[in-house]
This record gives sequence, C-alpha cells and structure tokens, in this order.
Amino acid sequence: MKYGWARVSSFEQKEIGKSINAQYEIIKQHVEHKDIFIDAGKSATIHDEDVDIMFHNDRYQIHVSLNKRPEFKKLIQALKPGDDLYFTSWDRISRNIFFMEAYSLDCEKKNIKLIPLRDNPDKLNRRLNTVINHMRAEEIGTKTEITSAYLYEQGIHPYRAPYGYTKEKETGTLKIIEKEAEIIKKIFTETIKGKQPKEIKEIIKEEHKKELHENQIRRIIKNEVYTGKTHYKNKYKKTPKIVI
Repeated sequence: MKYGWARVSSFEQKEIGKSINAQYEIIKQHVEHKDIFIDAGKSATIHDEDVDIMFHNDRYQIHVSLNKRPEFKKLIQALKPGDDLYFTSWDRISRNIFFMEAYSLDCEKKNIKLIPLRDNPDKLNRRLNTVINHMRAEEIGTKTEITSAYLYEQGIHPYRAPYGYTKEKETGTLKIIEKEAEIIKKIFTETIKGKQPKEIKEIIKEEHKKELHENQIRRIIKNEVYTGKTHYKNKYKKTPKIVI
C-alpha cells in the first residue's frame, strides 16, 4: 500500500516549494488522493521539550508527544508492514533529531519504506539533513523567545496553552476548559493524598475515561500555571483568573 504525507508549518507557508499544493502535486504522481495525509497551516514542530527520555527495565525509552500532529498520528495508525510512505523531503516528517531517528528505526523494523521524493533517501543524508533542520528550528525558536518575552511583560501567557486551557485568539489569554479542569483537579487531589503518577494515571483512566501518560501527569504537577501564574522562563506573574 502506498501512502503520502505533506506538512507545512505556519512560518513556512510562503516558502517556494513548501506549500501544501506544491507537495501535493509531487506526491500525487505516486499516491492516490485518498491515501495522502496532510497537516496544513499548523506550527507542528516537535521541540526537545516534547521528547521524554527515560531509563526503565535496562532500556532507554523515548516518548514523544504528537498532540500537535493529529494527522500524523492517523498516518502512523494507517501504515502497515510492507507499506511505502512518500513525502517531498525529510524535514516534512520532522526536524527533531530524536523523533526522526526513532521514527525511522521504527519504520525500518516494520519494513515500512520511507521515500523522500526531493531528497537523497540514504541514511547518512537523512541524518545530515535532520541535524541542519534541527539547527534551523532552534534559530527560529530564538526569534520566538523575543516575542515570548514581550508577551510575558504584557501579562499574556507566551506559550501554547497547557492541558486544561485554551488560548483566546484575540487576547492571547488563557481560558479554562471545564471538562479538562476536573481532571487537573483530580490529579492534584490525588497527589496531595500521596499517590504516584502511575497510580493517578489509572484513576484518571477509570473515573474520567481519559488516557494520560505518566510524564504528562508529572509535568502538570510541576506546572505553576495551575496555581494562577503566567510564566516566562524563571519569571512569574500572578494571574488569579486562570486558577483551576
């Protein structure tokens, strides 16, 4: 089975050759329209903070959040051993070194062939491309930090909305999602009782029918936004209206 993948981040939309239409025109020569997955107009870059690395049972394990890549999650679920995946270039899969290597290895073990139509397909070229693209993503991140610092000074949460909140488009301020807020409250209630993230995970699954990873629960517990603080790096401002 042949599948296609096209993606564009918000800051890439005007770059020549990287628009969704440009990618689609190339991919459709090899893949049927219905089998092409697309993430369009989203800032879907996987940053290092989206990657959790842990040592467990004599193994290093890598956990990557794909919450920003809904279509890519669907693609992963659709791909089966022996399938081919067509895309224009390696950075359409990811610019993140950790995720790119982990995903490529996973595909190799499952006999899923990755076919970049505008890049050299060999392993060395893929790794060199990923290092360069990772560095470019970090450079863009530096420019974003300047904007984030300004937003913080205005009392606006400068990052993406954490679990339990949505971000108002016009003001950039956080708004509580009541259904998710109940889960947040449960996490903190059980933490106060002395429960560990592994135990809390099972409680949330049973009582709220929601799957949360243990590391996600740990991040929630450590995140001071839930106490009503807008933060930027190690600076905090009290914003009581967003307390869950």
